[in-house]
Amino acid sequence: MNETLLLTDEPLPESDATITLDILSSDGGGTRGAKLIQKKELEGKITFNHERCQIFFLPPSADPASSQALTPDRTQWDLYLIIIPFTLHKALGESYYEEMTFFVEMANRDVTAFDLFPKNITTDVEAKTYTLSPHLTITQTETGIGQVGKQIRFTSLHPTITAFGEGERSFYWVYEEAQEQKGVVPETKYALIVLQLPHGTSSITATISYETVIVRQLLGVWRHRDGATEARQIQWDLTGAPVFYEADNAQALVEPGQTGRKATTLGNTYFDVCVVCALAEEARAFMRVAEQQYGVQFDKVFDKRLDLEYYLTRFPNSQRELLTLQVSWLPAYGPIETSLHLKLFLATFRPHFAAMTGICAGNKEKTQLGDLVVADCAYFYDSGKFVLDRGGERVQLHNPDVYRASKRVKHFIQMFEQWKSAIAPMEPKCYIGAIASGSAVRADRPFERIPFQLRNTLAIDMEGAAFYRTVEDFPGMDALLVKGVSDYADNNKDDSSHWRASSLSAAYMLAFIQEYVTAERIPRTQLY
Repeated sequence: MNETLLLTDEPLPESDATITLDILSSDGGGTRGAKLIQKKELEGKITFNHERCQIFFLPPSADPASSQALTPDRTQWDLYLIIIPFTLHKALGESYYEEMTFFVEMANRDVTAFDLFPKNITTDVEAKTYTLSPHLTITQTETGIGQVGKQIRFTSLHPTITAFGEGERSFYWVYEEAQEQKGVVPETKYALIVLQLPHGTSSITATISYETVIVRQLLGVWRHRDGATEARQIQWDLTGAPVFYEADNAQALVEPGQTGRKATTLGNTYFDVCVVCALAEEARAFMRVAEQQYGVQFDKVFDKRLDLEYYLTRFPNSQRELLTLQVSWLPAYGPIETSLHLKLFLATFRPHFAAMTGICAGNKEKTQLGDLVVADCAYFYDSGKFVLDRGGERVQLHNPDVYRASKRVKHFIQMFEQWKSAIAPMEPKCYIGAIASGSAVRADRPFERIPFQLRNTLAIDMEGAAFYRTVEDFPGMDALLVKGVSDYADNNKDDSSHWRASSLSAAYMLAFIQEYVTAERIPRTQLY
């Protein structure tokens, strides 16, 4: 069943982001169109809130009837639907608005209006429903139209409304009174734009303003006054915009033959993959490898809800589906910070797959610098109880809880070899086994001093066990921990191998995500 977006005429609620625009008249001697300005008076108000705008990404139509000649080249251009609400408040006193015009001007000359709505409305429209045609233009829903995705339902559209400026970066809507209607109805109105913009654009800036023609009675005579608001600049963030089409109808973002994955739902943002690194250095290495090997570009996003920044891109998997992939890093390293940060991100964004990459200290008897450790499990090696033995020596009684990758991830990594082509020039060895996590950085040769509980313990770190433990709180979510060996936790420990080890783990993980995270293996409904 298609989801319906109900656009009501109720006033926009007040919030910190609400902008109140005063409509000030220019009294030019009492005749409409006069240019001599004598004074300005407050005639009314308009409420606008850019955070109430709804933004949807529009993939190429999946309908075979869609003519490619009627839509832009999607390897060069992206299309977004933006729904802009604003509330026109009642004019002051006995005045009314004979006409109102809403102007939008895009700052970038390459951003233009592919389609505008409402347009050519000449009669009262009560509770009509609209959607996108296969040609990505807004049209009234009718049986057999081949519409895809959400439906947009207006509770009312009052005459007369005309849109101007298709194909231009400056466009506007004119609202006029009709013969059977005195004045433009004060209410919340909606302007819908299908924007065409260069592929990969992450945000856009626009300037909005309003002009009105006010009719008021002065000394028994009805006179016209021209009114206007100040111009305001606003910005729309396009990263993480939900797909307007239903999942079965969504297609590729860039290349013909790809199929898009629904990354977000209305009112909430969802990502396919969340990658977390302990250090910003490790996150930079991950993004650098992704950019160099897969040609993707990351956009920085500041999330007001989290009060944190992260990076976001769209990453192609082996089935030519585009995944939304997010990269973040811890404010401070360690198991506690890992749990706090990761739980916040997983609860907020509900990814299909969680990943951690970066560096670890390897067991010198089992690994070498630059080797890969694919952790099928992790545990806290410093948990348990410390007692004194008969000789007065301190002894640790271990009581480890082991946290594991899911059975299907463990099954997949056993035969996964596509990583080799991604990092063949570096020639690392790859080991599957356990990582032991502790709460301190070690440079005291712990592998010679500590009897690690699992015999296949290959390396130590500070975050791996907390990573797997946190993911356990999200049933059905798959995860994988991959680290590159950067040192042996001895007195030769330094930072010289961090970048190489981080890059190796990133290359493995990106190859794994590309093969493993597919709609066939991880159905979209599994988590949503």
